Amino acid sequence: MPVRVFSSRDRGEAYRVGRSFLEADPLRNCVVMEILCQPQPSGDGGQFWWVDDGTRVCGLVAQHSPESMALVSPMDKEAVDAAAAAIAESGVDLPGVSADAATAALFAGKWTERTNGAAVPCFAQRICAAEALLPPQPAEGRLRRAVDTDADELIGWLDEFGAETGDPVPDSDWLIRQRLSEHELWIWDCGRSVSMAARTPAVAGISRVQAVFTPRQHRGQRFAANVVAAITTAILDDGLRPMLYTDLANSTSNMLYRSLGYRAVEEVTRYRFSHP
Repeated sequence: MPVRVFSSRDRGEAYRVGRSFLEADPLRNCVVMEILCQPQPSGDGGQFWWVDDGTRVCGLVAQHSPESMALVSPMDKEAVDAAAAAIAESGVDLPGVSADAATAALFAGKWTERTNGAAVPCFAQRICAAEALLPPQPAEGRLRRAVDTDADELIGWLDEFGAETGDPVPDSDWLIRQRLSEHELWIWDCGRSVSMAARTPAVAGISRVQAVFTPRQHRGQRFAANVVAAITTAILDDGLRPMLYTDLANSTSNMLYRSLGYRAVEEVTRYRFSHP
């Protein structure tokens, strides 16, 4: 039986249909699940597609807003071809794709065939996970939860983070304030704020360490290592598995995470699409 592609603008529906498939590989599907578990926003909240081989869901694509890249779960060539063709035929104009390296390359190739456009790899990451923490050398200060009065400073840091990684964060003001309201942001404090990181809500037994950033003037003092270590410890203490994404171009952060016990799971590639 040929695979079929279904779509919905209801992220809750997409999660209900694809949950068993996604939770079978939670590390590789963590970000897709995070998006699908978020409350449905008002207005145009994106679109979601799933591929069904007649017996089960075998792939899922999430575009959480019209301006965002498609996030694609690992899937085989037949499922990728069907998904890319169905999305292109529906008239959706994807700006790009992010997926494990093999799936992303297949999707980008199929998309260019269907649209007569171009696909350029623009960002390479690695999914890493830890089974246990390897403690870093202690740093001055302590971990504390970020509060509303930290907002302006953290917004500036998130903008710096986006500029340094070449991956600007749209609407950083809204994002920081939203994450503060959800109590997801943490700061390393030694009488002043010197480093930050976020911890995502748990999905399928996974919690992700994210947005790790230390301003240049505070680097080289083990602040980032200690904020990540403290959050990692809290995740493990909650009976969850910690994971994070690293920028493959950043040797410093890759070395840091390895030193804390994080090990490679999968490489992830982003492609940016353009029209002829």
